[in-house]
Amino acid sequence: MFATVTLPFWLLALLFVGWFITLMLLWSQFQERRQPWNQWNRGIIFGIQWRWQWQGRRAANPSPYCPTDNTRLVYHFRPEMRDVIYRCETCFSEYGPFAGDHSYVMSMIGRQIERRCLDGSWRDQLAATDAQPVDGAGAADGRTGTMSDTDNRAANSAAIDPATKPAPPETVATR
Repeated sequence: MFATVTLPFWLLALLFVGWFITLMLLWSQFQERRQPWNQWNRGIIFGIQWRWQWQGRRAANPSPYCPTDNTRLVYHFRPEMRDVIYRCETCFSEYGPFAGDHSYVMSMIGRQIERRCLDGSWRDQLAATDAQPVDGAGAADGRTGTMSDTDNRAANSAAIDPATKPAPPETVATR
């Protein structure tokens, strides 16, 4: 009725290990989807609108956007001061200075995102940003998200006074 099949022990072990790894990968993906903070992918941190993607349990590739007009910010590293200023090329707002270089600021933002995930304050920003589209059209001033008291203090010290804002750069034609 049933045929007897013999398999070498190494083949059985290899099949078992493959089955176990597949089961663990499926389980970890299921667990990641259950994390409620995975849906939070933007917020105001230190006065700047940041957006990121999740890679596993880590916020990856945070990108700064102007909270006024939703333009992606560019950074200017000042080696003599050892700090970074973020600038909007549309409204010419500046944010900073932030101590360290651009990669240090990116890791600092990652740590702030991690802190908010751990203490639950991400829920406040998610609730505030759910009602507003990503393109910034939801709020009259273009801002999305909420800020904690710590962020308000940091943003007040980080935003450069508009009166000292540089004039728009001159366009120079070169050959």
